[in-house]
Amino acid sequence: MKIKKYLIATFVLVILWGCGGGVVIASEDRTLTSLEEEVIAELNLVRADPATYAKKYLKDLSGEAARECYEEFLETTPIGKLRNSKGMSRAARDLALDQSKNGRTGHDSSDGSNPFERMERYGSWMGSAGENVSYGMARARAIVLQLVIDEGVPSRGHRKNILAPNFTRIGVAYATHTKYRHMFVMDFANDFIEAEEK
Repeated sequence: MKIKKYLIATFVLVILWGCGGGVVIASEDRTLTSLEEEVIAELNLVRADPATYAKKYLKDLSGEAARECYEEFLETTPIGKLRNSKGMSRAARDLALDQSKNGRTGHDSSDGSNPFERMERYGSWMGSAGENVSYGMARARAIVLQLVIDEGVPSRGHRKNILAPNFTRIGVAYATHTKYRHMFVMDFANDFIEAEEK
């Protein structure tokens, strides 16, 4: 039985501009772009060895949220890798393409669908699921650092999703954004059964 634990992290609107990279829209097929692959690799770097990641990339960052993240990572046990799901990446793409066109932010699409409904278009997520959305960043490390530091999000929901040991599957999508220039969507689940493509 599927237990719906709505772990949507409140999105963060940290206006930090990423640099580099040309204009890219989430692809219509679900072959991942190089940036999408790099973000999954960066997330797995965090999960495989949080303490080393903290010492390399968080130690010298300023701010209370960065310091808190650094301290938490030093005490965090390594966890398993996230594996890409084609269906979940299609669900992430749906939100990315929607917001790319209309400039909105948040977890609800203009058609009213939430992350769980979007994932269910392409298969069945198991256990629990969640979604992170980053705005303003165009490089993998900057995207991941923005979300693990989670400045301005008291619940640290983005960080919790990234470090959730029960999450094993991920879907990702990058798109340009009319207000923040760049956006990146990550959908997480304990597991995902892909629907047969029609």
